[in-house]
Amino acid sequence: MKKLTKKILLIATIILVLFVSFFLVFDMVIMPSMVEAPEVKMPNVVGIDKEEAKIILNDLSLTPIEVGPRYDSRFKEGEVIFQKPYEGVVVKKNRRVYIHISGGEPLIQMPQLVNKTLRAAEVSLGNIGLFVGRVEESRSELPNGTIVEQEFDFGYKLEKGDSVDLKISIGPQIGMVRVPNLIAKSEKEAEKILAAYPPDRLRGKAACLAQIEDAMKEGIAPEDLLQAVHAYATDSASFSRSKVCFSDNWFQARRWLPYVAKHAEDRERAAALQADHHARLVCWISDRSPMCKHITAPQVTALLASKLVTQAQIQAAGLRS
Repeated sequence: MKKLTKKILLIATIILVLFVSFFLVFDMVIMPSMVEAPEVKMPNVVGIDKEEAKIILNDLSLTPIEVGPRYDSRFKEGEVIFQKPYEGVVVKKNRRVYIHISGGEPLIQMPQLVNKTLRAAEVSLGNIGLFVGRVEESRSELPNGTIVEQEFDFGYKLEKGDSVDLKISIGPQIGMVRVPNLIAKSEKEAEKILAAYPPDRLRGKAACLAQIEDAMKEGIAPEDLLQAVHAYATDSASFSRSKVCFSDNWFQARRWLPYVAKHAEDRERAAALQADHHARLVCWISDRSPMCKHITAPQVTALLASKLVTQAQIQAAGLRS
């Protein structure tokens, strides 16, 4: 019996020693070789061509993932404008590196110039980086000097510095019957804008309407002028009688300009925030991150419409359009 007990203890001791030895070898030798990978320091690839950036990252055994394009006037088309992980971060080899690519100068939307004067068209185009090209004369029922045709339709995308050919009216032919045009629409928009001005400060209606129509001829959108009037009405609601500005002076002094400029800045800021948010969503989708579950259907639709991701990437991330 004693011999059997000793034999069992010996076997148990051997098994325990073998188990402990295996655990130590697995923990100190096998696991580190499986888990630990060589590390590298992230280089800075912002501002260089995407192909050169890919070569640099590949040489470090990193995996570049291209995102974009995003329009950014600070970078030439094809240059990297943003990278993640950032420069100087220590990462393991084979790590994915997202590089956001510039599409160059943002494209400019062609404004509506028909029914405007040539001078107003020059101002409108100049304000957004475009120029008037060849100007031809044409018989039209529209008033003399009014634009009757533009080379590119409203909304067409152009590059900064492009020129736009125009046709201007030299008046109708003898016997031509003048048909209704959009001048009445402009007058109605001016009436609507003026009607939004605080009623206790209205003065010189005719002069105000003329100033509003001149502003619209310069290319200021009616909705921007209306928003400016609403903003001023809100800002000045608590003003005393001595501090308020009557409508004729307000429009004459073009006091709507700061409001229109701020509204434009707000739109640009909102567009930039949306672009950054979309870039983050693209990273999630490209990486098939668990965070994809927070991406909504409208966001997926917006990403597909802007061609930041493909339908295949959406499906691979487990999302539905």
